[in-house]
Amino acid sequence: MGRIIPRESPFLFITYLQLRPLTRLIPFLLLFLWGKAISGGLGGRSIPWGDPTYGLLVQLKLQGLFPDLSPSSLPYTEEEIAQGVEDALWELRMGKVKLSPYSRNLLRKLEEEWGIEEEGCSFSFSPQLKLESGRKRKSENNFSFTGDFSFSPLPSLLLSQGIRVEGGNWYPSWLLVRPWRKNLWGSTPYTYIKWGFKGGWLLMGRYPLKWGPSPDVSLLLGDNSPSFDQLQVGVQVGRLRFICLSTKLDTLEGANRYLSAHRIELRARQGLYVGLSEVVLYGGEKRGPELYYLNPLTIYYGEQFNHKVDDNILLGGDFSWYTPWGRLYGELMVDDFQYDLHSEPQQIGLNGGIDLVTSRGVWLNIEYTRVNNWVYGQNKPWNRYTYWGKVIGWEMGPDADQLSSAFLYPLSKSLWMKVSIRLRRKGEGRVETSQSSAVPWPKSFPSGVVERNLKLGAEVGCLSLPFLWFRFGLQVEREWNRGNIKGKGFTSPGFELELSYRWKKPTTL
Repeated sequence: MGRIIPRESPFLFITYLQLRPLTRLIPFLLLFLWGKAISGGLGGRSIPWGDPTYGLLVQLKLQGLFPDLSPSSLPYTEEEIAQGVEDALWELRMGKVKLSPYSRNLLRKLEEEWGIEEEGCSFSFSPQLKLESGRKRKSENNFSFTGDFSFSPLPSLLLSQGIRVEGGNWYPSWLLVRPWRKNLWGSTPYTYIKWGFKGGWLLMGRYPLKWGPSPDVSLLLGDNSPSFDQLQVGVQVGRLRFICLSTKLDTLEGANRYLSAHRIELRARQGLYVGLSEVVLYGGEKRGPELYYLNPLTIYYGEQFNHKVDDNILLGGDFSWYTPWGRLYGELMVDDFQYDLHSEPQQIGLNGGIDLVTSRGVWLNIEYTRVNNWVYGQNKPWNRYTYWGKVIGWEMGPDADQLSSAFLYPLSKSLWMKVSIRLRRKGEGRVETSQSSAVPWPKSFPSGVVERNLKLGAEVGCLSLPFLWFRFGLQVEREWNRGNIKGKGFTSPGFELELSYRWKKPTTL
């Protein structure tokens, strides 16, 4: 058990997470006054998960645009995208890049949605309708309405609030909700204060995070669990960016739980992005936040060893290499690495893929993901890598792998078709499985009775009307040994319809 921090500690940053909510605002009030003299920072409202903007950006980055946007550190902000659109339009006018009519329309859509605007007060309302139906369980359906209010009293200070109301019989795993009544619930998926200064930002509040180069998979910090209520600091110096954060998680078995993380990434020349990350999840009964983990510059693994504590530390490294023909990317996550290579199995995860793209916007993606057994777990229940019962990393958890591929073909400048295939295997290993100090070697991977899943999909999408997004898909899913029960399975045809419209009204006060 770690040292208990006394409430009378004279260090504000040690006891910060224990203060009353109003008291926590004091530093930001000071920054509010300081910010009057500072502008041009890296602040800005983040674009929430599920927004179709991210799919457009993945395609345009493969065409050589938006080089300043890191593929491994999300979410992006409105200001980052607006600046990227402005740079891309300039390169297009100067003849530095050539785009197909389809790619030009994607860029036009981003300019329409996220063009540079005057600072002030911004209201947006985004009704989204998503319906999904299948026979693997009761028919699934969902609709959601998202409202957003953003206020910038100063060029360097932003207050943002998102409110989401949903109906239906399912909701995304990254939402933390309780039903108001049958099939109706609401949440605040993000709400934060962000102060941008020249070369960095400081943030307090609920904010989504996704680290990793894959559009759909993140091994270390992903969008599978609810967003953290956190303190976050970011600094950017030229091509180098550093991010750190700390948060208090949910209580588990009477123990307090905390998470700290930091990441450094470099945008090298020739389209190469590399990043290193480290995360620690720790806790205990009556244990408070530890100063050596709150320090953004310490190495968590070394601090754990020197302080003789047993916490859950994960390391990650990733890269993306963009070329004229597409992209090569990969991520390695290390939970527990054995230097002698034989005493215990390696508790690691890996993800890798390749994107191939043509000048017409035709896009092929092939990707493989694997997470070994015992990853994300720990011998102390409160140190397991979960938040509100959801794995913080990859949604499949340990003892699983996945092979997927997707092919996108533009039918016209505003219409596309996409087909996909995904094969998954899931063994009997779980995050909740009790661990001893030394875990046994598995006899096979995945272990035990293996659950197998095959999913085929086809969809069409349209971006012809201003501020309107439309997507319709058909899919069939077949599963064997569901829940690792031999002989249990299903075959489920289904469909998915997604329609969203963004209304935005910038005003000045």
